[in-house]
Amino acid sequence: MDNQQKQASNTPTFETLASLPIAFSQSQCIVHKDEIIICGGTNKNECYSYHTSKDQYKYICSYPKEVSLCGHCVVKRVNKKMPHIINLLSFGGYTIENRHTLVMQYRSVWDDEEADKDMKQFNQWLPLVNAYNQSIILGTMRSNYDGARAVIGGSKNHLLFITHKPNDIVVIDLNTFRLIQQSKLLLNESWLYHHCFVAKDGLSNKQINKKKFEMLLFCHKTGLSIEYDENNNTLQFLVLWVCTTIRPLKSYAYVAVDNIVFFLVDMMTPLLHLPISCIHIQLKKMNG
Repeated sequence: MDNQQKQASNTPTFETLASLPIAFSQSQCIVHKDEIIICGGTNKNECYSYHTSKDQYKYICSYPKEVSLCGHCVVKRVNKKMPHIINLLSFGGYTIENRHTLVMQYRSVWDDEEADKDMKQFNQWLPLVNAYNQSIILGTMRSNYDGARAVIGGSKNHLLFITHKPNDIVVIDLNTFRLIQQSKLLLNESWLYHHCFVAKDGLSNKQINKKKFEMLLFCHKTGLSIEYDENNNTLQFLVLWVCTTIRPLKSYAYVAVDNIVFFLVDMMTPLLHLPISCIHIQLKKMNG
């Protein structure tokens, strides 16, 4: 195989799919079975479900009118007792005045045969409240969640890890929504913004029931392996070497699949001479 054939075999193959109902920028997407749930975008409050087999979209709901989305973050929490329903948590905002923290119990909009009178409690964004029906807003007065990234993990899948501007990581107990740990990150850049933050085992459940949870963070020239120890409530950091291909990249979409992270970036720069690029790294190889 000559060099030209090798290059062609390593080139990602893209397929044209049905167009989005509306244009989104900085949207947040959640994978659920055969669906990709699109949860709004910058100045766009609409939410849709894309069915990967049908190549079709269905409207789910919209964020409340008073919510202004810009650099928000959405994560999912699965209930093993009800696998057909997932809990979504959406948060964001760069000041306390425009910050939101909302939850949704999502039930597939494609399962029409399961629709019943109880559907009113599903598929709508509602304020996160405590046992006294008081609203909970994640973060402190100074927290800046514009462009924040988060993952859910822990031995009981009960911990929320948030990395956000300027260079912070916080750990929140999802059962009480109390802050249990926070720390500063050592960065080679001014701040974290639309960066990559994933569980080290990608989308697998290998870390469930373990007392140590590992994550990876990439932003521009910075690469970090982060380990949280539940027993001691401590965070440890290991600096990772970042390959030259992704060093110029700072803001990107990404997805972790089977220990591989795919970076989807818009690189209208003379450095790489590509309008759109798909770059991937294998997580297991990052630590040698």
